[in-house]
Amino acid sequence: MVRRLVLALIFAIAARSHAQLANEASRYLQEAANSPVKWMAWGDAAVTRAKAEKKPLFVSIGYAANFETFLMQREAFAEALNTKALNEWYVPVLLDSIEHPEIARAYQRVANVTAAPLNVVLTHDLEPYASIGFADAPTLQRFLVGAVNRWDGEREKAIADARANIARAMPKGEPAATLGVPLIETVVDDIAKTYDAKYGGFGIAPKTLRPMTISFLFRYAQYAKHEAIRNVGVDTIRKIAVSAIHDQLGSGFHRATHDAEWGRPQFEKMLEDQALMAMASLEAWQLTRDPALGDLTRATLDFALRDMRAPHGGFDASMDAHSLVPLKRPEQFNGAFYYWGRTELGHIFGDKALRLYALYGIPEIEKSIPLLANRDVLKEPDVGKMVQKMYEIRQKRPSPARDFNEIAALHGLMISALARGGAAFEEKRYLEAAVDAARVVTTKLWDEKKKKLWRNDAATKPRLDALAQDYALVVQGLLDLFDATRDPKWLELARTIHARQDELFWEKSRYTTGATLPAALRGLHVDRDEGTPAANSVAAMNLLRLAAITGHTAYAERANAIFATYSGGLHARGGELAQLANAYVLSQTPAKQVVLVGDARKKETYDLIKPLYEHYTPLRALIFVPHKGVARERMERLLPFVKAMKNDTAEKPIAWVCVRGECQTTSDPLALLKLVE
Repeated sequence: MVRRLVLALIFAIAARSHAQLANEASRYLQEAANSPVKWMAWGDAAVTRAKAEKKPLFVSIGYAANFETFLMQREAFAEALNTKALNEWYVPVLLDSIEHPEIARAYQRVANVTAAPLNVVLTHDLEPYASIGFADAPTLQRFLVGAVNRWDGEREKAIADARANIARAMPKGEPAATLGVPLIETVVDDIAKTYDAKYGGFGIAPKTLRPMTISFLFRYAQYAKHEAIRNVGVDTIRKIAVSAIHDQLGSGFHRATHDAEWGRPQFEKMLEDQALMAMASLEAWQLTRDPALGDLTRATLDFALRDMRAPHGGFDASMDAHSLVPLKRPEQFNGAFYYWGRTELGHIFGDKALRLYALYGIPEIEKSIPLLANRDVLKEPDVGKMVQKMYEIRQKRPSPARDFNEIAALHGLMISALARGGAAFEEKRYLEAAVDAARVVTTKLWDEKKKKLWRNDAATKPRLDALAQDYALVVQGLLDLFDATRDPKWLELARTIHARQDELFWEKSRYTTGATLPAALRGLHVDRDEGTPAANSVAAMNLLRLAAITGHTAYAERANAIFATYSGGLHARGGELAQLANAYVLSQTPAKQVVLVGDARKKETYDLIKPLYEHYTPLRALIFVPHKGVARERMERLLPFVKAMKNDTAEKPIAWVCVRGECQTTSDPLALLKLVE
């Protein structure tokens, strides 16, 4: 009787958990609420049920925007035999890789599968003993039968294999390497091995954007005075810009391509890709002053504001690869929003469509992606009007769905991109949007009383504790906002959140985020600058910037501890740690502290600051101090050393450029730029 009551209670909890998926913050989970598979959310309830029913857990790791993830839900999981197998033999669980990136990456590392979706079968201790990536219905059926047979017939061996899989994936303790210029050159050599000189980019198919690698090359090229290395980064951005991974009609970047030629996109658009590509293309513009690169940066930021911004000022995490097509009944097709055919264009433009076929390379098929090698033709009035009409028609198509789950780390990245772009282009819209996004962080994600950052929107349930990566990227965004607006409140908040990051995550010589990993995976930290930069990579850069702004050497010492800890990683796999290598290159040049004292209302002050934003000046920290008044007093309290830097008349602003305590002054914009570069 007792056992029956316990089982009845468990089944009731499972049914309720499945129904409650509709209330989850993750759209990936929400959309499975009506699935024939009785999915549960990742968490203790699923483990408790698995133990009570003596079943393994089947965990599907993915995200809503990914078409392969969507396709498995619609086809492979919905097939009757697979649905029955999952419901009767397993406890089926969904894990959103956007919400839980550290857990997703840990299982990806164990399974050696990087693409979504990843499906793992777990023991009751959450150890993976079987895994499979994307699979059609028959393949999944064979996998489910094989995995459950191992559980029923050779469980001890399955558990032993699971533990062996984890042991193989654990970091091997890379031997420390000597810090210095040779180490940086090792990273460059590692990246050079993967460079695709023909099509641009790095690595083989499937091919990702790698904007952090591009930014590292820019930083190294400036440090080493190596123009050829700089040109590799610039050339890659230019080739990406005219490829199918870049949406040439509405802008924005797709996640990846399935081929080396950038021709077959993985169509989802992720917020982090827009932010990181905007920053990389902005740096390319600052280095070359090529108007096309400036236009690319603006278009990317404009896309994010137009298509990924929420009404209250925050940003959505992603846009789906798939969208509705009205056939006999509505169907979701991969890339449907972006495809064009000659028949459709012929109906719209008549004989004029011939010009579009030629310019955009549209073949005689009904499903192609328009690609324009030379955007100068858009200046032709007739062409410009036709392209604008194409865009307007496309915007009336059923648009890809968006993931409304606001993530702290992604907001930090977008604040950085908007703040840097707004300052460089003198674009008020971008700065205002950066401030709005920062307000979302400070009002919805940051709890000032508890000094706690939430990873996702505090209004959703369940709320997730922020990771070290969230703290670090929010701090980066606030530092960029301080640099762009010169408003000290953003510096104050950045220092507060960074201090909390130190309290929560600093462990000997690096930041760690092992608390959210299952016990079996503790220690399996995946430190790679892929998709989004790793926590230690961002934190190292933040520490160097805080040291330059405040003059406190303790910040720089902590950054140096990170570099020493990851020296072996930089030596062995530097291409995977491009953002960390970027910070390390920065550390090799003395920081330049620029303290500008003047009247913000005067044109002379504006003219003195402007070149610092328009040119590539990553080695400087800008601090604006009003020549008098309450605002000056506030800055003096925040940074006491500025008290000695006075400008009593403020008829002309004065800039102090200080390196290792030695300062020079100037009021000339060109002289200031020369001192800083």
